[in-house]
Amino acid sequence: MKKILILPLLLFIISNCSKNEPALVSVTTHLTLREQPNKLSRPIKKLYNNQRVTILEETENFEFIDNVYGQYVKIKDGDGDKGYLFDAYLVKEEFANKFKNKRICLVLSTGGSAGVSHIGALRAINYLNITPDCVYGNSTGALIGSLYARYPNQDYQLLYSNLMSSYFQFIKNKKSERAEENGIIGGLALAFLNPFLGIAGGMLIAQNSANNVSEKDISNFQYFLNEYYNGARIQNLEIDFATSHFKKKGQGVELQIEKSGNLANAVINSISNPYIFKLKSDEIIDPGIDRSAATPVLDACSTFNPDIIIAINVTGNNALYDPTIKCKVVEVKLSYPIENENYVLLGMGDEYDSIVKKSFSDSLHIIKKESNKL
Repeated sequence: MKKILILPLLLFIISNCSKNEPALVSVTTHLTLREQPNKLSRPIKKLYNNQRVTILEETENFEFIDNVYGQYVKIKDGDGDKGYLFDAYLVKEEFANKFKNKRICLVLSTGGSAGVSHIGALRAINYLNITPDCVYGNSTGALIGSLYARYPNQDYQLLYSNLMSSYFQFIKNKKSERAEENGIIGGLALAFLNPFLGIAGGMLIAQNSANNVSEKDISNFQYFLNEYYNGARIQNLEIDFATSHFKKKGQGVELQIEKSGNLANAVINSISNPYIFKLKSDEIIDPGIDRSAATPVLDACSTFNPDIIIAINVTGNNALYDPTIKCKVVEVKLSYPIENENYVLLGMGDEYDSIVKKSFSDSLHIIKKESNKL
């Protein structure tokens, strides 16, 4: 009788240890198949993006590789070769099938300096072989979302840093030009009145003119961004894009959704935050004042009618939307303490790099986990 009971028990244990679960390699370069479950083990071969494998069993070996936490699993590839892979860059076929032939919309929330977490999330989405058809971003999410829509398949960490450094170079050049132009004109004018004041007065006017050119003037950023985007129109982008802002109306405000027209102007309207920029007027208001617009799930659903929304939420609050809406929602909540907000917002320094890496790693895991609800 004992032998009869032991046999089913052994079969149960074996079946649970042996997963035989189909999965896909999900990387931008390659994964290394190794003899043992650790990164120092001898490599067997390289496996490439979308290559099909079978997960045979999990191990107890967990590691951080390139700041991403994962577990080693034993696999068999299509050639019958067996070995161990780092599972952070594997997606189960069941996961991949949930996004297959679906219209997917990416929502990027407001969040100020915390918005740089969107960059890590974009990298994770790329690694997971998810291709959004549309992007709806507000405030910082509008700026980073516009980069994604205007320049698909880029290194957005580098692109964002380059955008900001290019802007400061633009301001530096503009200060120099303004100082030179007004210094010469002012110096000549003073020289006619008093030759001894010409040079000194010109230098003073030049300095004052340069000081009047500020990186915080939203008009300067608007001009620069339009040049950076080569005057791009939203309706001509490869990826559908929308953003929103509030506009004063009577005693209240009204939500304005922009899904056509000049890309830079639309982004500028959405990032019109008086705590960051010197604004031209107080008629345009950053959408972060309203919780539903801060992570605009409802607006993205009604604007683009996607099957699935992946909402990257860095606001610190849950996204506010009716869970019965027709769009299925995968919400990715990211929150990290930030010490030097100015440097992070400008895409500079170790803290900026650290937040992008953390948000990449966390987004990989959260998207996989939350997709189980689809």
